[in-house]
Amino acid sequence: MNLLCPLIIAGILCVVEVSECLECFSCLNITDPRACTNTSQCSYSELCSSVAVDPNGIIGRSIQTRQQYSCHECCGSNLCNEQLCAHRKPTSCIDDETLDCARLNSILNVCADVHHAKTICPKFCGLCQLVDGNWATWTAWTTCSVTCSNGTQIRTRTCSNPAPANNGLDCNGLASESKMCVNQLCPVHGNWSDWSTWSGCSVTCEVGLRKKTRTCTNPKPDRSGDYCVGESSEYSICPCSVRDGGWSSWDPWQGCSVTC
Repeated sequence: MNLLCPLIIAGILCVVEVSECLECFSCLNITDPRACTNTSQCSYSELCSSVAVDPNGIIGRSIQTRQQYSCHECCGSNLCNEQLCAHRKPTSCIDDETLDCARLNSILNVCADVHHAKTICPKFCGLCQLVDGNWATWTAWTTCSVTCSNGTQIRTRTCSNPAPANNGLDCNGLASESKMCVNQLCPVHGNWSDWSTWSGCSVTCEVGLRKKTRTCTNPKPDRSGDYCVGESSEYSICPCSVRDGGWSSWDPWQGCSVTC
């Protein structure tokens, strides 16, 4: 049978006054029982299962025993669970009433185990001022480390909410986190190739020109990248080569300068 059914039936019986009911305090996630003002009705002999009752709440239990998450029992009289919670606010420095702190310390030196002693004998061990550190909220993620392609974003937090004090524990975990941020591909800016060798002179004598060239292909511009800055060709004056003089062929012999 569903565990909720007995509770529903009991509630109906209470409303119609067929069965005797008890009123108990019922609160969720409280740090101080004195702050609890909500109440709930239970049948006189009802056992409330944790399936039907939030394990962080209290409906009822014996004030002689600590609360058990597995079962919440209604008391024998109305509102009898008003002072049932032995755990007080963390700001209260009160030793566990079920333990003899002096004897524990003499036998086991419990005060030397600070982080155990702070939960059971804080007052006896002088740990009322001990503060364990707690993380502050994360900062917002930073902007991406690059404006194109893949980069990283970082967020940080500090152990300051509160900061550890008087031998309290430091925060457990990482103070920074990073994640990859994906942007559009970067543009490819053009770059010049090497110059070609000089061409031959444009003339074989007198004064001419020679030329060398380069291309914007190292790499070629892509995705709106910039074109190469500068000229793609260069010219230089090339004078004719120096030539030594040489005799032409002999003319035919002239007639003799005299007739006899």
